[in-house]
Order: sequence, then structure tokens, then C-alpha cells
Amino acid sequence: MFKEQPIFENKENEERIKDYTSKIELVFMRHDEKEKENDKTKSDEEVRLTPAGKMRAKEKAEEDNIDQSMAFGSPRKRTQETAGLVMSGKLEEITGTETLEELKEKLDKDLPLKSGSKIMVDDRLNFEADLTSDYGKKVLDAAKNGKYLKFLVEDSDRLAKEENDDKSSTYSKQAQAIASIVEKYYNIAPRFNELAQDKDKKYEDTMKRFLGSHQGVFGKFFGKGN
Repeated sequence: MFKEQPIFENKENEERIKDYTSKIELVFMRHDEKEKENDKTKSDEEVRLTPAGKMRAKEKAEEDNIDQSMAFGSPRKRTQETAGLVMSGKLEEITGTETLEELKEKLDKDLPLKSGSKIMVDDRLNFEADLTSDYGKKVLDAAKNGKYLKFLVEDSDRLAKEENDDKSSTYSKQAQAIASIVEKYYNIAPRFNELAQDKDKKYEDTMKRFLGSHQGVFGKFFGKGN
């Protein structure tokens, strides 16, 4: 079972951060409404947002300057769409009707070559479950009965261990995965503060990261007060 304990601790950083003039904001979100999975030739990774889901994600956007923002999702593309639209929906050129590919094209057109993309994949935002296995069937049953988060927090680690399932996502695995994302930005905060204070760099004082995932993934991180 998951044992509550700090997974990162840096007292020196903690004291320095109190005096920082910059900040890093992490915006966590579940994907919006997805398409019905009627097309059996389409993998779950390819299931996208509905038009209504895209517009709701766009309407949640608050920033019209995303120079220091990036969006991340799981390999399931609906999460990338959600995070990307919540990040960029206030921009004049974003309509909310774009495919993920079109959205990336619009957001990346002015980026320097080889600098990546404004919308990226982070596997730590994903979940894994073989719904044909005994453990997977219990996950599915809990979800259908509105007890998914309760199952994850109270039973998932124990049941996965009992059934020798070392691949499916459980409470402790994903709590640690999300915590490692937080740790990453906690550790880069000192360097970002230096850049933000360097007038020659012309950085804004806030870095924002929009992180799209799935039902229960972030709940695993917060479920036991972590």
C-alpha cells in the first residue's frame, strides 16, 4: 500500500523561494467531453474532444500572452486538445474548431526551429488499465458505479498487488507521477527566478504550464492529502 511520505525536500530552495519575485503556475485539468467511442478502428489515444468540449475548453482560457506558457497532455489526444485550448483560447486566431494538428500548427508557426511545440506529451499524465484483466474489470465496475476515485484511493494498490498486475495504474503509481511533475518545477524555480530578474533576457515573471489528464489521475495525487 502507498505510504504517505514527502517525495522531495529541499530546505535551501524552500527558504529562497519565499523571496522570489517570479512564480511558476501549474494548471491541472481533466479533459473535456470526448467523442463517443463508436469507431472500433480508432484507438483510445485517437479519441478527440467533441465540438462542444473544444468550445468549453476554449472559453476557460484567460491569457492572451502565452509566450511563457506550454501545454502538456497524456498520449490520449483529447487531453492535449483540452490543455492546448485552455492555454490559447483567448488568442485572436484560435476559433475552438481546430483539430489538434491545426492547433499545433497555429501555435508553433513562430517558434524557432527545433524548439519543439507549444503542446507536448507527458506520459506521467496518462493512465494504463487492461479492462479485460480481473483488475481492469474491477476498475471498470467502479467507474460505472460512480466509485472510481474511492476505488483508486482505497483499493487499487492492494488489488493490483494481489492479482500481480504491475502494469495498470494505481493510486500510488500515479500519485508519485504527478508529484514528480511538481518536483520538476520546484527544482527549476531558482533558475527561472534568475532569468526573470535578468532584464536582458526580457522574461515575464510568470511561467505557466497547462496539464491535461483524465478522471482520477489528479485525484490520486490529492486523494490522501499529498
